[in-house]
Amino acid sequence: MYRFHISLHPMPIDSKEGEFFHDDYGQWSTVTLLPSMLTDPFKIFFDQYLERLGMLDRLFVEPDGSFVWRGVHDSLEWQVDGNAVERLQRVQMVELKGTCTEAGFDQLLKALEWPATVPVVQLVRAGAFLKLSTFRLHAKAFAEGSTDKRL
Repeated sequence: MYRFHISLHPMPIDSKEGEFFHDDYGQWSTVTLLPSMLTDPFKIFFDQYLERLGMLDRLFVEPDGSFVWRGVHDSLEWQVDGNAVERLQRVQMVELKGTCTEAGFDQLLKALEWPATVPVVQLVRAGAFLKLSTFRLHAKAFAEGSTDKRL
């Protein structure tokens, strides 16, 4: 299972390796980005993204970009709350909070045209930017190491 509170942004071409970030779940390599690098939206149109999300079983999406997705894995219930932000009719960024399976997370990414489009992942509370591969390790560690059932 994954546990997270993140935002997804298009990975800028000129991003660089950053400092290491430490939290209760480990040490993580980061990506250094300037705020100006986050101005370009994803290539997918906002309405197309919402339509793709709406095709996922047990996902409810609103026209404003907010959505909730619930599921069950090995008798454990999971839920992801999300909000997509629109800019120039395209998806600017997506905030996600909750828990889900790795396969479920991949479905959310596929709606953003992954793997052709690879996002950079921002840990919302820490403000740290991670590569997708590093985020996956962090999300697993967060799920395994957290005794707090709230996000």
